[in-house]
Formats: sequence, C-alpha cells, structure tokens
Amino acid sequence: MNKKITTLKIVIAMAIIAIITAILCGCGETTVQVENMLKLEQSFSGTRTITCNFGTQVNGNDQQKQELDSVIADACPSSLTYENISDDSGYKYIFTISFNSLTDYKKKIENVIGKQVNPALATPNSDLARGWRLREDFDGMDLVQWLKTGIKEKGYKDLNTTFNSTSNVVNYGGDIVSSKDSVIAIDAVEGFPVNSISMETTNNKSDSYDRKIILSVPQSTFDKMGAKLNTIMEARTDATAVYSGWSQQGNYQEYQVLYQGINLKDLQRVTNLFMDNNSADIYYGDENHSSTPLAEQLVFEENIDILSFIPQEGKSVSLNYKYSLPIKTTHGQGVVLRNGVWEKEGEWVDGVYTLQSTDSVYDMRIPDGMQYAISGINVSLTAYDNNNFTRTFDFIYDKQAGEDGMNYAYNFLTKKGINAAKDKTDTSLICRITQSGTAQEISNQVGDLFGGGNYMSYSSQTSAMAVVTDIAVEDNINITYMLTGSNINVPFTYTVHSGGNENISDMTGENQAVKETPKIISNKDGSFTAKMVGGENNITFAATVPYSPGVTTYCIVAGVMLLLAGLLILLFINKTKKINARERQQLLIEERIAQEKKATKADYDDNF
Repeated sequence: MNKKITTLKIVIAMAIIAIITAILCGCGETTVQVENMLKLEQSFSGTRTITCNFGTQVNGNDQQKQELDSVIADACPSSLTYENISDDSGYKYIFTISFNSLTDYKKKIENVIGKQVNPALATPNSDLARGWRLREDFDGMDLVQWLKTGIKEKGYKDLNTTFNSTSNVVNYGGDIVSSKDSVIAIDAVEGFPVNSISMETTNNKSDSYDRKIILSVPQSTFDKMGAKLNTIMEARTDATAVYSGWSQQGNYQEYQVLYQGINLKDLQRVTNLFMDNNSADIYYGDENHSSTPLAEQLVFEENIDILSFIPQEGKSVSLNYKYSLPIKTTHGQGVVLRNGVWEKEGEWVDGVYTLQSTDSVYDMRIPDGMQYAISGINVSLTAYDNNNFTRTFDFIYDKQAGEDGMNYAYNFLTKKGINAAKDKTDTSLICRITQSGTAQEISNQVGDLFGGGNYMSYSSQTSAMAVVTDIAVEDNINITYMLTGSNINVPFTYTVHSGGNENISDMTGENQAVKETPKIISNKDGSFTAKMVGGENNITFAATVPYSPGVTTYCIVAGVMLLLAGLLILLFINKTKKINARERQQLLIEERIAQEKKATKADYDDNF
C-alpha cells in the first residue's frame, strides 16, 4: 500500500513540474530597442518620436501583433500619435509628440509620464557663450513606461519584453547631436568659462522687490575678453538699475547689478536680460493653487536656468540664491522640483532663505502667508478584500483655539470637490478627508490633492499549491511642503485595519522627517498602528487572504488520496477474507482426510 501512495505522489509532482515547464517554455524574452529623436526649432516647437523595435521575430507572428495592437489601443496616452511598420530590421511602433512651445511640450510630456517636468533650452549668442544647450529632467525611457505597464497588465504569456535605450538624438535647427544617455543633456556651446551666479532677492510685499545679481568669472576670462566682456554685461543691465559695476574678489572678477523697488513683471524682465535667455518665469500669489488645507498660503515661485554660462573645465557653474521677506511674515520650507517631486532644499537662516547648488535648471517654491496650527495628523486605512480600501486622513486641531483652522481646511477642501467633513471629540476638532477605491484609485486621488510623492501601491502573489494569497501594500505620504512653522514635526499616527478576510501580519514605517524608527503597535483587534512625526512618512504592511482555488485543489488531492487509500484498504480486507476462507477450507479438508485415515486404521485393526 505504501508503495502505491508514494507512486501517486510522484505522478502528481511530475504533472505539476510538466505544467510549469510548459508555461515557462512559452516565455521567450523579446528585447525592444527604443530610439528617442527630438526635433526642435528655436521657438521650441517641433516633434519627439519614440521608436520601439520589437525585432524580426514579431514580423511573422500575427498573434503577437494583435496583442501589441490591443495593448497600445487601450493604453496609449492622448498626447501620442502612432503608426506601426514592418521591415527587415523588425516590427516597429513609432510614437510621436507634436508641440508648438515649451509650455505645450511640458504639458504633453507630463501627460505621457504622469509627473511634472522642467526641460530647458538656452541659445546664447555672444562672445561670452555662443551655441545651444538643452537639459531634461526626465528619462527618455519614461516615455514607454505606459507600454511596459500595459503589456504586464494584459498578462499575455508570449509578450515577455525587455526595453533597452539604443539612441537619443536631438536635432536643433539642423544641428544633430547625440545625448550620452536617455536623460537628454546637450552642450553644443563655445565661449569663456564663468564661476558662479549669485542672486539676492527681497520681497517687500505690495508688488515691490529688490534684487542683486552677481556674475563671477575667473581672472583669465576677464583678461582674455577685456572690453568685450564689459560691453556684454552693460548690455545685460537695464537702465532702471541703481548700481552696476566690477570688483575683484580674490582670483575672480565680479560684475554686480542692483535693482530696488521694481514690480514682479520687471523683476522677471531684468533677470532674463542678465541671464541671456527667456526662461525666467517668476510668480507670487495663489493663482497656482499654492494654498494648502493648513495655510492660506502665498508662494514665490521662480523658474530659472544658468545654461547660457559655460563652466570651468571639470566644474559646474554654481548658483548662490538668497530670498528674504519682511519681518514677522510666516515662511515655509523652500522646495525644488526634482524628478517630478517637490523636495526640500535650502534653509532659512536669520530670516533669509539660502540655496546653493550646481544644477543648471531650477524650479523652486518658497511659501509664506497665514498658517493654522494643528496638533497632529491621524490616518486610518481599512483594507477590504480584492484591492479595496477606505482611507481617512484627519487634521487634528485644538478644541479651544482650532475652530478657524478646521473651518478653513473644510472650506478649502470642499471647494476642490474633496469628500471632507468636520468632526469633534472630547479633546479635539477634526477636519476629515475620506477616500475609497483601489490602491491605484486612492493613489490618483491623493496625488491630485497633495501632489507628487504621494502614492499608494498594492501587490499580491500566490505561490503554486498555496492556500493563501500574500498581499503587500505601500502608502507613501509626503505633505512636508504644507507643514510649516509650528506644524513641522506634529505627531503623525497611521492605523491599518482589516475590514474583510485579510489577516494583517506585519507593519513597518519609515519616518523621513526625523530619521527615527517609528513605534509600531499591534492592537487587540488585529489592527496595527505606527506612531511617527512630520509629513514625510512611508508605511508598508503585509497581509494574507484565503486563496479559494488553492483550497479546492488541496481538497481534490486529499479526496483522491483518501479514495485511493479506501480502495487499498478494501482490497486488503477482501484479500484477507479470501485467504482466511481458503485456509478454513484447507483445514476442513485436512481434518476430513485425517478422520478418514483414522477410520480406515480402525477398520484395519478390527479385521485383524
């Protein structure tokens, strides 16, 4: 019997291995070659084409062609047009973005990759620098991420693809230059090197600004260019300047220009004049929706680049940036756009915001205005089955002094169409945001509300022959930009509950604000709570949920094994009965023979 059971197990195992092998054998990997071509005119109008070559093996595979067509038809962003061609080099899709300005280009790129971008083009035309330079702050491979995601979501077994960047070329007015990698950076410029640019700005309020701009050049540049350099800088100085001139600082010569009491429009104009480009874009107010639920906030936003200046060999042109406000004005942390996310950068020292960097393109925001104090933030996530969640996000206010803040937050959110409500406890006032849906749906909602760096992700995995599905959820919250003044390091509490069949097994947190390990509490009701501070926190938790097909499979296998065992037992019993019957019959025969022998012997004795 044991041998038969062992044989059955071996047969089942071999069948499983055969199925897995058959699946894997159909998953040959296809390398997709990606070529980016950006064609630009001086007005920043043009086209960007992204060519994806799926190789010659797809040419004769109608099924793969149909599958790719299906993916692209469903997932292609609206900013892209496309065509497909088949030739000796492979089966290709050519995607095109057409644009008529830098603003249009940004908008369409953002539509494709789903995050803010800040590309910049400079075309200096003087003896100090002449040519063109282009910088992008996104990877060209980001432009095909939607395609990779679409293929994965469709789950086609024979579309196992790897995307490789093979070419990144820019054609600017007929001048064709290749970028070294897929993050485009072109330096087609010649001239004399400079050391640094310094800007000091005072916001006097009431549309009045002071700005000092300083160009620092090596003594060698100053000596070689001579009077030409002075002529260039005088031409870059507006007549409204209250001072301009040269001074020596060690091994460097500095040209300084000072403006006082100019309005915002003129501030932008004289900055562009000095920087030899048209990219400076300066704004102050709330037109860009800089206010947050915690502050009726104004923001000074400046987009500038220093691409018109050539660095010294092996170095970068540095920017030394300072910004100050009138005394008693509440100010917030300055942030700079990095890879689509607004990140903290620079610091306030004695009422002056200071940023020092060697980047070449900057989009920065410095907030100020009326702030409302909160006593904490509570987030509660209820996880239901099948990637379904409800999340509440509470701003907590002091019960005695926080009513104005609660009302402001409620009005701010409801005007934006957010599902917000006011509540109170014995000790606090609450403004609550409620969001429901899948992780992706909540991620989209919170991203629209709080901006880049806020997302929620969900993944599940079921192993072969498993009876449970393993679930992993990540919730990244980044609202640092709105936590200013006394709100910077408020208590932050995150609790996750199970509202269905999910069994939450573990929870971890990462506190970016203070770099401290969060306190994780396992509650009696099966929920977990993380206690943190500040507004830049990452929470992950693991859970399991019963996997019905796996349970069914085990039941079937167990049933088959029990049936086989029962049959074996029945066979054994029947065999035993037959053996016993034969033995009894043999015994009767032997007894009969013995009796007959005994009777024969008795008759023999009687006769003699």
